[in-house]
Amino acid sequence: FYSKPIMGNFLKDLKRGHKAEQYVIKQLGREHENLHAVEGSFKDYDLIADDGYTAEVKYDELSEKTGNVGFEYECYGKESGVASTKAFEWVHIYKLNRVWVYSTISTNSLKSFLKANWKYLDKVKGGDNNASKMVLLSASDLADSFGFKFIL
Repeated sequence: FYSKPIMGNFLKDLKRGHKAEQYVIKQLGREHENLHAVEGSFKDYDLIADDGYTAEVKYDELSEKTGNVGFEYECYGKESGVASTKAFEWVHIYKLNRVWVYSTISTNSLKSFLKANWKYLDKVKGGDNNASKMVLLSASDLADSFGFKFIL
């Protein structure tokens, strides 16, 4: 009897994720010809373009309530999210001071930043069945460290 709420949340999250990907495609598509979403279940990255550009896209709904952004690094005991992506860039959509924004970050820069600050960052569990491990960063620290653009 638990499958309906969990599946409902999964499908709702999936739909939001697809909307986020479409937004990023519109924003970055001028720079990267034929930027499009990867079809099916593919964990290395979400978007790819003809020039080889790849991006991971994350829509952080909880940032609106918490003021933090989360970066998943493990799920069900396996590397995931920021720890496993092969994307060139990480595009994170989040709420900053009551306004939706996004940051486009070199994945290598993001990984280096998280590694350098690891001992200072909060680590939490979340997601379905609390199976995901995430590191938290305040939305303002993310914006200050990597810049951001307003979502219009």
